[in-house]
Amino acid sequence: MKNIFIAAGIMILACSCNDLLSKKANNSARFVITGHYTGPVHDKVSDFMDNDLLTKGFNGSILIAQNDTVIYEKYHGKINLNKNDSINEHTAFQIASAGKTLTAVAVLQLIQEGKLTLEDSLQKFFPGFPYAGITVRMLLSHHSGLPNYLYFIDDSTWDKTSNLTNQDVLNILYAKHPVPDFSPGARFLYSNTNFVLLALIIEKISGKKFPAYMKERFFDPLQMTDTYVFTPADSAKAIYSFNYNNRLWQNDIFDWTYGDKNIYSTPRDLFKWSHALFSGQLINHSLMDSAFSPQISGSQKSPKTFSPKHYYGLGFRLMYTPDGKKVIYHFGRWHGFNAAFARLEDEKVTIIILGNRFSKMIYYAAWKSYNLFGDYFKEQEHEEDDTERQPGRKQKLPGKIEINQPKRSIVTENKNADHLLFPDSFSTLWPMKLLSAKQTRDWDQYTILHEPITSIELMERAATKCVEWIKQHFPFPGNNFIVFCGKGNNGGDGLAIARMLIQQKRTVTVYILEPGHKGSDDFQANLSRLQASSKKEIHFIQNKTFFPAIPENSIVIDALFGSGLSRPLEGINAELVEHINQSGCKVISIDIPSGLFIDTSSLGNPVIKATHTLSIQTFKLSFLVAENSSYTGNIQIINIGLMPEFLSDISIQNELVDEEIIRSIYKPRNPYAHKGKFGHALLVAGSYGKMGAAVLAAKACLRSGVGLLTCHIPQCGYTVLQTAQPEAMVVVDSNSAFITNAYPGASDYNAIGIGPGIGTAAETRSAIRQLLKQYKRPVVIDADGLNCISMEKEILTCLPPCSILTPHPKEFERLFGECRNEYERIEKAVDNARSLNCIIVLKGHHTFIATPSGKGYFNNTGNAGMATGGSGDVLTGIITGLLAQNYEPVNAAVLGVYLHGTAGDFAAKKLSEEAMIASDIIEYIGDAFTRIFTQ
Repeated sequence: MKNIFIAAGIMILACSCNDLLSKKANNSARFVITGHYTGPVHDKVSDFMDNDLLTKGFNGSILIAQNDTVIYEKYHGKINLNKNDSINEHTAFQIASAGKTLTAVAVLQLIQEGKLTLEDSLQKFFPGFPYAGITVRMLLSHHSGLPNYLYFIDDSTWDKTSNLTNQDVLNILYAKHPVPDFSPGARFLYSNTNFVLLALIIEKISGKKFPAYMKERFFDPLQMTDTYVFTPADSAKAIYSFNYNNRLWQNDIFDWTYGDKNIYSTPRDLFKWSHALFSGQLINHSLMDSAFSPQISGSQKSPKTFSPKHYYGLGFRLMYTPDGKKVIYHFGRWHGFNAAFARLEDEKVTIIILGNRFSKMIYYAAWKSYNLFGDYFKEQEHEEDDTERQPGRKQKLPGKIEINQPKRSIVTENKNADHLLFPDSFSTLWPMKLLSAKQTRDWDQYTILHEPITSIELMERAATKCVEWIKQHFPFPGNNFIVFCGKGNNGGDGLAIARMLIQQKRTVTVYILEPGHKGSDDFQANLSRLQASSKKEIHFIQNKTFFPAIPENSIVIDALFGSGLSRPLEGINAELVEHINQSGCKVISIDIPSGLFIDTSSLGNPVIKATHTLSIQTFKLSFLVAENSSYTGNIQIINIGLMPEFLSDISIQNELVDEEIIRSIYKPRNPYAHKGKFGHALLVAGSYGKMGAAVLAAKACLRSGVGLLTCHIPQCGYTVLQTAQPEAMVVVDSNSAFITNAYPGASDYNAIGIGPGIGTAAETRSAIRQLLKQYKRPVVIDADGLNCISMEKEILTCLPPCSILTPHPKEFERLFGECRNEYERIEKAVDNARSLNCIIVLKGHHTFIATPSGKGYFNNTGNAGMATGGSGDVLTGIITGLLAQNYEPVNAAVLGVYLHGTAGDFAAKKLSEEAMIASDIIEYIGDAFTRIFTQ
């Protein structure tokens, strides 16, 4: 291909690898570029960069080379955005995390010299290091499990008036011993701490400070004359970086650590580095093969045997295409600095893009430019900066709440924006976790810091997703939209949505609630954007007289107050909410209906009554309690790509059950098993006039898969049960009308269910007490069983550990006291589950399962048709049957509630909610099981 390029002189490194390892090379490579590069390849690259990057606010340097020839080089913008000083070939940018590749090669050279090994333990270099089992390989491949020092160092661990050093990070690990993310070697998790420690290891072995060592070993021999590791002495020459809005990015305490970042370089210097590295002058080919191979728990595997297509080697990121093409790369971001370094192995192409004005487009441009040299992207995804996106799982939510989960695909052009959007490649279990209001805000900030993305760009992404939903559900051009905005970030979302609707030629009027103070920064930015496009349709509400008439059939978009609301609305805020509610128009609330709290009760407060709620990214606890059902309307979860890694670092108390959780619980049957393998259950049920409850529970228990079932019933029910349910065995009580004695052979059963239809006679209460005293395994107690206990609460002390109580709200209050609202009831359920060491299944539209650990699960199956007599007896039978089949008690409760609700959904679909009765639920338990292993 060289015949298509105009001459570019690049002298190869004259020194041998051994010379580099022992001393500075006197006749190192000289990098000389002469002339301008023309020809087809240059033209193709130039057209792409000029149109895709240089026109998008890029400020920095670009160099693209093939083999030893530079085919494109560009210096664009200013060193200091506030001065007239142009970037040139000597302008050194911080390459941030891309600098980890240099640290890694320095370590690999020491391995090549025999001064350490990949399997050396950290205790070899740091005596008494408080984390056992971590090796050099684990540091290089991010399998150590060590927490990222950027996250665990805060005001409690560091005086932020002084700068942090590598030694300080090590000292904090010794002194504070922050909790590791996982056991060493268990999995991949990107952590800057790993490379801070590697730099310290280099210093231990060499006896030299890391900046001096890198200069002597690499920068001087390779004539990387503009490259250095930042130290206080470099403060005067190091250039500034800037945010997307040209604001100076101030240095902070983390600007003095190295190994993980803080190397400054130029594209020409990095090309010299690339040439030396890939030509084998720095490390031998054996070590290169290790560095450029996927590392999984310390071992190497063929990239064709697992997915996804992005991996981490020893200090290098790796990407493989389905047909075996390989990219060795590392991108980085620190403050406003962005760096992209990539090597296309097949084509011997080096791509280097550096900038000092924050721009995510640098990553996009580098990534897209791969296709200029080969067919790289069919169904590929991309890794950027300091994040690792874990492989996702397909999610389909059962029932009422939907999630807007875009398909995973190659990046596509968003016609409503001036940038490209990455594909959604996030783990899909995370939306089921229910976050507090603070955790929701923290998730935004985590994504802003680590994706990286600015808050205004994240707001733009959210607005784009909301508008896509609005277009789909309100497609008619004649729709009249009225957007009500507060002056916080929820209002900023509303302004962005209004602007996008206006751009699509929709009729939009905006009303901004004016409290007399300046809005949030992102609100102000979006207000300026909206004013530039439609000043005449923006109005400010200063008092009640400014309330607009809301024409009939208008579509109201509620963006007044978001999830950060901390007190009930009052004054003009409450009056405006009431004004909107009285309009009778359809209302779309953005993220949450204004006035509704996320995790505390809103009873009696002024709250928007939404027709649709577009909840950003995740479910909210407030959507799952019945007292808020009149506010939320139809709930749609809008996925805006917040980073799922955040969820692994926080404690989440509650989750919404989905099929992934259920499939992880469900136990497939061994085809060679017999009935004795599936447990023998005992049901204590029935009394005169209530034998139907015993029949329903028995039939449901059998349908749950139990191997054998015995029912302990009063004498009056013998013929009834033997006729209605011949598969069940029957043992009758000495009394003809109700239960009076505990069955003497109770200890022989794998599980016992107590309560359906037994009544509350004193003799029955005594029998329950005696049964609980003699039986040591978990039991299931429902209905009259719970009512008996509420009459003699000391029976609670006899509960076997991990027993399952299944009260409806009134039964719950009889047991544990009255509650002012559902939030208090949920909190009380958790407290009592913990103190009694039991599971409490608090039945309702979204049945809540409280566990002894304090963790709670909300169910998302079932419907209003199940609010019928006998439905609870069916649930008792199902859970008892699962418990007898040796399901763990919590799993039996979660799976039982899910199956019960799913069967009810099948029944309602077939018969309608109105016509459904409890026995219909039993008929569809088989369909519910089938759904588990066919979804």
